[in-house]
Amino acid sequence: MAVHAFETGGLDGAGPLMPTDTEPELPLAKELRRVLGRKARVIWRGAELDLYSRDQADVPEMLRKLLIRTTPDAVVQPESVEDVAHVVSAAYDLGIPIVPRGAASFPLGGSVPTMGGIVIDLSALRRVFGIDRERHLADVEAGVRWSTLQEVLRGEGLALRTYPSSWFSTVGGWVATGGYGINSLKFGHLSKNVKALQVVTPTGGIDWVDEDHQDFPLYFGTEGQLGLVIRVVVKVRPPPKSSESLLVQFREAQDALDYAKDLLDASSPTHILYFDPHRMHTFNRLMEEPFLREAHSLRVGANEAMDIAATRKASIAPRHHGSYLWRERFFPLKPKRLGPGMLGSELMFHASVAAVAFERWHRIATKAGLDPELEAHVIDGGRILGLCTWLTDPRQRWAFMLHAALSVRLALVGIKLGGVPYGTGLWQTPLMADRFGKEFARRLREEKRTRDPKGLLN
Repeated sequence: MAVHAFETGGLDGAGPLMPTDTEPELPLAKELRRVLGRKARVIWRGAELDLYSRDQADVPEMLRKLLIRTTPDAVVQPESVEDVAHVVSAAYDLGIPIVPRGAASFPLGGSVPTMGGIVIDLSALRRVFGIDRERHLADVEAGVRWSTLQEVLRGEGLALRTYPSSWFSTVGGWVATGGYGINSLKFGHLSKNVKALQVVTPTGGIDWVDEDHQDFPLYFGTEGQLGLVIRVVVKVRPPPKSSESLLVQFREAQDALDYAKDLLDASSPTHILYFDPHRMHTFNRLMEEPFLREAHSLRVGANEAMDIAATRKASIAPRHHGSYLWRERFFPLKPKRLGPGMLGSELMFHASVAAVAFERWHRIATKAGLDPELEAHVIDGGRILGLCTWLTDPRQRWAFMLHAALSVRLALVGIKLGGVPYGTGLWQTPLMADRFGKEFARRLREEKRTRDPKGLLN
């Protein structure tokens, strides 16, 4: 068995992540320093704490002041799994909430505190423990970024099977929040691409849970409610054969989705990505010299697409258009720079209703005075993971509150059409039964009461 280990930086290799404080007077910080290893860091005062009061979600200021306390009492940047376990154990004994955090790239507020407490910054744990080339496995800490893991794998003659569109998010973060992304059409949900997880329990224990264990599904998409994912054994693959990106364009969304169905029936594409004309317009706005045609567009692999395109009266964009959009897949929040804020709603649909849902989303958001745009991934089972976003300005408080409420409204509209919310976070907590299904949501609530009776994890 060929296993190679790599050091991708941690608290040792990356230098100080935050300025070093003198010994604080805050009793909680003193207690944390007592239980932590020498290299772990505690942030307890000043502007550093404010960095941990938000993620990619913009929480309306009125909601922040009236309902929740988003600034943590302390932040821990651990050096080891034992550090995490000791902090969680101490917090449990003291009755202090714990919020796990990775790269904070999830745009639903999932890593934002609601009752202060302790944020554990797991992005500090970024060691690659080993690459098993024979069994096609990578053993990594939760804070390893997908971009880093891909570079390590490339050096070993391997590649990722699936990965999120947020290329610089962490492995543990995607386990906790999402699980569908690039290549999910071929390889399925992230849970199908993980061999085992190491988890710190709500009381500070350390467990390994493999893919055959009955509790394995409990840690995917539950955002740290039942335990903190610290280490992940990821399934990987040999490098794929190169496939040229092709951009196929249509007059209507339904035409594009019908083409995608034809492509699925005729071949086994790895990934299909959809953009509506408004999303294409935003791509052009972000360029110095726009060149994209603003139409309903599908990015597909060129090897599979040409013959079917002719039968669907589709137009084929110049080759470099598809290549450009394929590179841009790693930057889904790039339009935010035009904002300065961005909000949205993301649901999974059966292919038969996706175009109807997209049209309703667009109509509702347009009536609200917004300029919505859509992109979507075709995922396993031929389902459509659709994301509707719009630019907004958090500084305009009343307008921003209304725009934030629209996120929930669009989710409810999608649910009525059979859609399933993709994430939870702050915005969609009331929709847990719709996201997980009533039976599984009931099981999650029961597991929460049993494992975390004080209700302290996230």
